[in-house]
Amino acid sequence: MTRERPHISVIICTYNRSALLERALRAFRDQAPAPSAEIVVVDNNSSDDTAEVTRRYAENLRAIVPVIYVHEPTQGLSRARNAGIEAARGEILAFLDDDAVPSPGWLAAVADVFSAHPDAAAAGGPIEPEFEIPRPDWLGPALEGYYSILDLGPETRAFPRKHIPFGANMALRRTSLGDLRFSEALGRKGASLESDEERALFRQLRADGGQIVYAPPMRVRHFVPRERLSVDWLLARSAGGGVSRARLAKGPLQRLALLVRIVLAYAVTEGVHVLGMERDPLLRRCRKAHYATICRTLFARGPSEPTAPERQ
Repeated sequence: MTRERPHISVIICTYNRSALLERALRAFRDQAPAPSAEIVVVDNNSSDDTAEVTRRYAENLRAIVPVIYVHEPTQGLSRARNAGIEAARGEILAFLDDDAVPSPGWLAAVADVFSAHPDAAAAGGPIEPEFEIPRPDWLGPALEGYYSILDLGPETRAFPRKHIPFGANMALRRTSLGDLRFSEALGRKGASLESDEERALFRQLRADGGQIVYAPPMRVRHFVPRERLSVDWLLARSAGGGVSRARLAKGPLQRLALLVRIVLAYAVTEGVHVLGMERDPLLRRCRKAHYATICRTLFARGPSEPTAPERQ
């Protein structure tokens, strides 16, 4: 029997986090009514019971929403997301991290924002942190972006140019996406803290004229484990982002332009510090780790290394 084509495909990529995946799937029992949907779970070669958890929820949610299991053996979040896109059948591709729990109105909010904004290429919503241990005193507002914390207020509006949706809570219109895919040269792979595959894709969508909408009702709660709540992890996360940003530069001219921007940004960061005007001393350390890694990667990178985004 041919299954009905859904309006929304929820894509959840996961790797060895079956307990968190189960929480995310369980939340769909409480979703408010919304247009037809499916859930595509992409197992990125897990060695735990991810496959069994997915099969169990495929049965438990059968009367509410179909759950499709996809096994992607090649490690990498970008690879898993692209596999999810290929397996999904919906016009709207809504991405949810395996450690994110959608609010009861999340699925309806995804449908509503694209219906209300027919020109929108993508959308994203607020991400509220759920800390496993008490929030550290050093984690101030200036550092929240490293933890995918996002709240741009109560009004639906276009994302400001300096912001994009985080991967824990983002949705794309398939027709706007076209043959664009997440770069598999970027993003997390196993324990790697590299990133920017989302930034590269959204940058291209904007270059193509796509609108990106912030939708406050499209809210999720995002789990932050204790091992990420350390200064060492934060600095490693900053350095990993530097590697990715350097890889985004295409060709000698873009690399030179990036290097000039980084030198200027470093000078501003140090100037603000000398003048005693910095908002957060730890943010300065993060930026310095980021800038240093960009420079090392730019000088070490070979001329034929692939960049993002990718078109199929």
